[in-house]
Order: sequence, then structure tokens, then C-alpha cells
Amino acid sequence: MQQILNYKYRLYPNKLYEQRLESNLEVCRFLYNHLIEEGYDNEYDMNLYITGLKDAYPELNNYHSKMLQMVSKHVSSIYKSL
Repeated sequence: MQQILNYKYRLYPNKLYEQRLESNLEVCRFLYNHLIEEGYDNEYDMNLYITGLKDAYPELNNYHSKMLQMVSKHVSSIYKSL
């Protein structure tokens, strides 16, 4: 039987990376709250809504689309578990 090892890594970011991480968290919170507020029940509709939000909030274009899609995936899984 093969043994599986787990590792924990500790990050010590400098001020620039700390600001970037905080900015990413703020965008995720913003998007999460918008998706909950709109009440879409499937991930596809949420992703379409995100593209509309990118037009309304151009600063969302500065963030990777996969990060934004993962927020919709998380919200969708919450609705599925209810």
C-alpha cells in the first residue's frame, strides 16, 4: 500500500503581494454577494451573469476568469446542497 504525504506551506508575502491577495479576496466577496443576491440556481447562468458584470464593472477584467468562475462553482454547489 502506498503512503500519501501531506505538506503544509506557510506564506510570508511582502506588502505588494499582500495587497494583491486582499484585492482578490475583495473581488471574490463582491462576486459571491452578487451571485447570492441574484439567486441563479445553475453555474452556467452565473457565468453568463459574470460576463455582464464585467461590462458593468470593468475592473473585473483585471482578474483571471477562472478565479471568477470558481466563485460561481462554489455558489452553485451551495445551492445544490440545500
